[in-house]
Amino acid sequence: MGDGFGDVLRALRESRSLTQEELADRAGLTVKAVGALERGERRRPYPHTVRSLATALGLDDADTGRLVGAVPGRRTTTPADDGRPAPVPHEDLVGRDRELSDVLGLLEHRRLVTLTGPGGVGKTTLARAVAGALTGQGERVTAVDLADVRDPDLVLPRIAAALGLPETPTGTTVDSLVAALGGRRQVLLLDNLEQVLDGAPTLARLVETAPDVRFLATSRAPLRVRAEHEVRLGPLDLPDTDAVGDVAASPAARLLLDRMAAAGTQVGLDDRTAPLVAEVCRRLDGLPLAVELAAARSRVLGLDGLLGENALSGRGFRDLPDRQRTIAAVVTWSHDLLDVEAQDLFAALSVFHSPFTIATVEALVDDGVLEPLSALVEQSLVVRLPGTVPRFRLLHPIREQAAARLAGPDGDVLRDRHASLFEQVAADAGPALLDHRLVDTLARLDAEDADLRAAVAHLLATGRHGAVARTLGHVWLRLALRNHGLEGLETLARLDLEALDPADAAAGHRAAAGLRLLTGDLPRMHEHATAAVALDGEGQAGVEARLLLANAEVFLGRPDAAQPHLDVTAGVPGYAGAYRAMILAQVSISSGDVLAAIPLAQDAVDRARAVGNDFLLMATLNVLAGALSLTGEAASSARFLAESVTRAARTAMAWPMTYSLPGLAGLAVRLGRYELAARFFGASASLAARSAADRSFPVSREQADRDLAELRARLGGDAFRAAWDAGRAAGAEDLEAWADEILGTV
Repeated sequence: MGDGFGDVLRALRESRSLTQEELADRAGLTVKAVGALERGERRRPYPHTVRSLATALGLDDADTGRLVGAVPGRRTTTPADDGRPAPVPHEDLVGRDRELSDVLGLLEHRRLVTLTGPGGVGKTTLARAVAGALTGQGERVTAVDLADVRDPDLVLPRIAAALGLPETPTGTTVDSLVAALGGRRQVLLLDNLEQVLDGAPTLARLVETAPDVRFLATSRAPLRVRAEHEVRLGPLDLPDTDAVGDVAASPAARLLLDRMAAAGTQVGLDDRTAPLVAEVCRRLDGLPLAVELAAARSRVLGLDGLLGENALSGRGFRDLPDRQRTIAAVVTWSHDLLDVEAQDLFAALSVFHSPFTIATVEALVDDGVLEPLSALVEQSLVVRLPGTVPRFRLLHPIREQAAARLAGPDGDVLRDRHASLFEQVAADAGPALLDHRLVDTLARLDAEDADLRAAVAHLLATGRHGAVARTLGHVWLRLALRNHGLEGLETLARLDLEALDPADAAAGHRAAAGLRLLTGDLPRMHEHATAAVALDGEGQAGVEARLLLANAEVFLGRPDAAQPHLDVTAGVPGYAGAYRAMILAQVSISSGDVLAAIPLAQDAVDRARAVGNDFLLMATLNVLAGALSLTGEAASSARFLAESVTRAARTAMAWPMTYSLPGLAGLAVRLGRYELAARFFGASASLAARSAADRSFPVSREQADRDLAELRARLGGDAFRAAWDAGRAAGAEDLEAWADEILGTV
């Protein structure tokens, strides 16, 4: 039996009764690759391959040593016969360890691997790091820079020149290049292929006829040949949160801090700097070149200055080619490879600030979009997002360059269309926020938040205040539930509602009344609700306005004044019917008839469950729990409050928790769980501060104030503050767990 690598591999495989197919499957290789190794066609496998085989065979140390020892000795330096040094990374590779390992693994059993992605994403940097690693393993690696090649027929001559091969009288062909290589083992790094993609068939033939050569290519677009294995490189991962630990773990943040330090700006991560670093990375979308350019500017601007408009200005790095020195140059390089239709669409897409679908693009522009959009995706100017429904986006630095190309009347027309599109999105969302579609609608509006903001800003800037009032009238509940209430009120304050069409003015007043309920500004809530009823008191809009007005009367301590509005709205179904039933229960509580309030609140809960709207259900559960607590039914009250807290935590709705958490805190006080009560109060205060929500129902506020005073006296200053601070730092899982604690106590 021979002692070559193939002989040893075959013997070890057969000793374990494995077929080549079984070994290939276990090792993550192809059957063809295993066969080539055993036949000696590949005599010097990569270390990754040897390790994979040893693991798949379950070898002990002795047999592993035998397998490794059978690999012919590798040269430790780059062979000198081509006279050219192998490329090595010119800087530490930050945040790409997984990709580096993946590409090295792929090159063990793939003949052609292409790194694709947008300009500035770091394709060349990763490719050079791969080449450096292979060189360290003794592989012969030659880099071929094709950035200045425009004629596909010149690709092969450029490869031959990089290899140091002599020119032939008849020119370089696939056959002459293969003959000159002479079967030698070689890795070719073909950098910047996007402008010579028409040469892909020739490269495919070279791959096919040079079996000992591995090809690592970089391109903003794939070659689209059968031998190709594409690795699409995306931006670096951004921080999940602003917490110091999450920022420190983010590859984008690590790159920013590393390059800032190299520029002479040392930044230590703490509670102040971590959110700034995270925001800089998010604005740059984790695009490595953008991060590096911004870091270089930190020498002048400092960390805080990187949030300004000048973060990506300047001339860039002198050791980069002109096409990569600035984001503008990177985008121009890809832009100039497009036809006119794709260039026009690229500029048009800059009006989108959030991910978009093909349907939204078609609604924005008149002409067909599939072909030009496909070209933009292929050239990596537009990114397709994962998911079953195709959605796309422009990275922020690239979008800014697209926007710079959208000027003049055409730009104004597209921005008008964009605003109209998202005015309609808000109109469609309005009814859905009041039924079982609430959670899904909130998720959709969250995803499109930047576009909604841009649309409102454009409508304001162009004087269409009626459209702004209508839009906020549709989505005020979303603003309240997603902690944008004060922002909504600031926008409404810029409108002269009295100068608008009555229906539009009423919509603005309804939105303002709802948001004033959130913030606890009850007198102004009453003013806006009264104006809304006077302007448009009929139909569904009128019902909403009257119920808001009734709500204001109750919360202002005037339950009798609420009754006429409740009488007018008797018999309304759905969301409005459940809301009305809840107000009736609050009227009874405010009037001192708590026993009468319980069946009314239970009816409100039952109606809310039938509607399937989580916010409405949480609000009615809080009222029912409050009434039960006032009658001493602690167990039932705790059960309903715990359900409300759990639903709110899981759907990220802070407003209802500013009522349910103090309710649970009060129960905890009466049960003697003082530390837990202080945690609930601390969590409620934190949520109220973030959402601008204020407990407006007088009975709830007065009870919470009494509970809080007792709690301070029971715990003492230091213990109270420690528990309060723990509550302020609580997450959703903590709140659910603490609610379960109360349930286990009553």
